[in-house]
Amino acid sequence: MTWPNLIGDDTTLSVRPTEFTSIATIRLSKTGGDASTFQDAVVLASNRQSAYLYANGRTEATATPNDRVTISVEPGVYTEPVSAMLPPFLSVVAVDPTPGKTSIQYGLEVVGGLYWEGVDVVNPDTVPTFDPKYAFHVHAGSTMIFTRCTMTNNATKAGGYPTPIGMDGEQGATLLLHRVKLLSGGYTNLHGWGLGAWSASKPGMTVIFNECSFKGGSFYYDALNDSTKDELWVQNCTGRAVGLGGKSTTAHVAGSTLDTPPTVVSVRENMAGVLGTLDSRSDWPVPHGGLSASDRAKYGV
Repeated sequence: MTWPNLIGDDTTLSVRPTEFTSIATIRLSKTGGDASTFQDAVVLASNRQSAYLYANGRTEATATPNDRVTISVEPGVYTEPVSAMLPPFLSVVAVDPTPGKTSIQYGLEVVGGLYWEGVDVVNPDTVPTFDPKYAFHVHAGSTMIFTRCTMTNNATKAGGYPTPIGMDGEQGATLLLHRVKLLSGGYTNLHGWGLGAWSASKPGMTVIFNECSFKGGSFYYDALNDSTKDELWVQNCTGRAVGLGGKSTTAHVAGSTLDTPPTVVSVRENMAGVLGTLDSRSDWPVPHGGLSASDRAKYGV
């Protein structure tokens, strides 16, 4: 595919998985393409990836960055329900990166290896059920990146209303939100697996907010345990607060404008306050080429 021109956004250029050739590119368009709904595009992408893996004697569980598939999204508003889980190592990229040009009006379940650029997502008020709970429900695995988009949860009957994004973490995984506008709710419901399930001797979860805005909201992550050394980076963001759970965790907050300055506390209030360690480091770990350093080692890249 031809990547959209984003001159001046060096971070996006760095984090794109451009070194990996997609095994298939699905064109999503309201006026004709490989698919006209996002649901159909996801199913087609999953089928193409599964067929490729099967032809090589493998299964989805063995997918790597070299098995990436891409959905190239033409401008438009895609309002159809989405029931399919997105496949691993999927890129979803807006053809036209102009803000507000392209949106999906349904909450999504996403898994490891996702790269998402330029497509806004709204969980609409027409959703009558508990699920989808958020604009994005993240099942963390290999590095996941969201850039240059908005996330909104308007589904009043959803289990996570009005929180824009929720996550079930995975030890050693990395989640990056870069230039993302969070437009609903009071906090990000991001958490690890916790409750003794993770090992303190292994790498913790890494969550990064860079150049994000969340009016009235807290950039919030909870390890759900006091042993894993998870890290939360809030860099050059604007919002209400920073919240971090887990006594072995660390929050790195730099260049950010917050209504409530970050502090170390013994008890969080309104999803604000750091239960672990707080510092002002700004050398956040950029996942070059769509992968964190640990994933590069894992996949031999």
